[in-house]
Amino acid sequence: MGHRNEVRTDVLIIGGGIAGAFAAINAKEGGADVVLVDKAFFGRGGVSALASGAYSAYVPGDDLASWVNAASSTPLVNRGLAEKAILQTYDRLMDMERWGVKWVKEGGKIAREYSGGSGFPIKTSAMMAEVGPQI
Repeated sequence: MGHRNEVRTDVLIIGGGIAGAFAAINAKEGGADVVLVDKAFFGRGGVSALASGAYSAYVPGDDLASWVNAASSTPLVNRGLAEKAILQTYDRLMDMERWGVKWVKEGGKIAREYSGGSGFPIKTSAMMAEVGPQI
């Protein structure tokens, strides 16, 4: 028989992608006892670009309509919800900056690169200086 380990917690997060990371950190900041479980080393499993250290983020001053159009390439996408989600990416970027995530910077500001394969005409991807697992 295998080893059995019982853990008690207020919040259990299953999956260490970016959504799991934010859920765990926000729950912990709210005072909860949190356990995050993942099938791999955090920041390395799953399909999140977080694993490679890339985070696509809208920055105030970007052309929001272009972002929404790129995210709404099929009629199945709710454009209003897409816009709300896109606008939140900047706040999440600033959260990670506040938490001490190290970013590639130019002139003291977080630099962005072209997102591989997206065809998006502007630089969108903030790059972590020490890749995803640092978060």
